[in-house]
Amino acid sequence: MAHQSKIKQGVARTAGATLLAFAASLAVAGVNADRSDRGAGKPGFEQNTARQQNPGVFPVFSRPLGHSYSEWAASWWQWALQMPPSGHPLLDLPDSTCQKGQRGKVWFLGGNFIGEGTQIARSCEVPAGKALFFPLISNAYFAFLNDPPDTRTEEYIRSLIECTDPVISVSIDGQALRRPTQYLERSVLFDVQLPADNLFGLGPDVIPELKLSPSADFGYYLFLTPLKVGVHHIAWSAKMNCPSLGGDIFQNVNYSITVRPGRQH
Repeated sequence: MAHQSKIKQGVARTAGATLLAFAASLAVAGVNADRSDRGAGKPGFEQNTARQQNPGVFPVFSRPLGHSYSEWAASWWQWALQMPPSGHPLLDLPDSTCQKGQRGKVWFLGGNFIGEGTQIARSCEVPAGKALFFPLISNAYFAFLNDPPDTRTEEYIRSLIECTDPVISVSIDGQALRRPTQYLERSVLFDVQLPADNLFGLGPDVIPELKLSPSADFGYYLFLTPLKVGVHHIAWSAKMNCPSLGGDIFQNVNYSITVRPGRQH
């Protein structure tokens, strides 16, 4: 990959199992193509109340649009990995655009694929009325279909993604977020169907059926209510210790978000 957004691609053998893992701060999208309708008749953005410490941020225990943080995190990985490299919003290539793959009531931001602490600075135009969901930092594990059964269990997978000692700071329009480490989630188990032209550059000879299953992540995420029309700035830095990745991983991200008036889809 070009620029500073190379994928930390760990195709390694661990206890006889194929490990495909990388730490990242990425973006989220729907589990299915119809996710824009998943919130119909269910709790929506109004669920963000004064009960929680950070106005404009859904509590980690809430269910925006009827889904938990853990479910949104799983959806995020699917969006990020099921998209081909061309125009990918997280690769900072000449054709990259934050509009790529966005749909429905929620748009998604992200950081550095490799989590090496490289400063990321991006600009993004977002239609009015869109919520934003993004991980501050996360670690994930993706099993292969031909891994030994004992390395495809939930217990085994979750044992490899746990991280400790988080240090996270976030500011939204210059206002520091209180206790960002409260936004810890552990995703539900999920599958990823990779495209032939995938971010790893690997084929079915390495990843059977180009399917990662089962998969899970551990991370700190934010789900923001729609921002007002105008220019906004979101910045975060984060690190945590992930033994499966050999130590600390980092994120350092700045976004300039321009919210444009217009039709809400």
